[in-house]
Amino acid sequence: MKQALSHGSPRRRISLALSDAPLTLAAVTAAARFRLGAESWNATLSLEGACRVVLLAAILQACFVAAGLYDARRISDSQGRITAILLALGSASIIMAFVYFGWPNLMIGRGVFMIAAVLAGLLMLLSSLVRTSRERRSAGLPDAGQAAVSSR
Repeated sequence: MKQALSHGSPRRRISLALSDAPLTLAAVTAAARFRLGAESWNATLSLEGACRVVLLAAILQACFVAAGLYDARRISDSQGRITAILLALGSASIIMAFVYFGWPNLMIGRGVFMIAAVLAGLLMLLSSLVRTSRERRSAGLPDAGQAAVSSR
């Protein structure tokens, strides 16, 4: 079982992506609430609005997976993490531009995607940092902050 959840296994990447999916959905929901306000919020809670929110969250999450954010071998440092997040957000922007061009009625509201992308990117960065810190502790390695203090 331990080998099934090793750093490079597909099961581990899938489980990490599924565990971060609610964060992405929360970012899109918060962006819609923030941008649309209380009046338009009720329209977002309808079945059609919920489908729009889930579509945007699914595309963002798929881009995070495609960018390799959950591959421990590819994302070993902060620079790689940030690069993967920016790559994912750029890809999601292009995909959503095509989706909104082809089906403008799928747009949640003006500016919602931009706010959702920033929130989702920040949440993914935070989630990745917390996950890395936990993995280092469980392996008996010092955190990056502890290593810097002990090297002085």
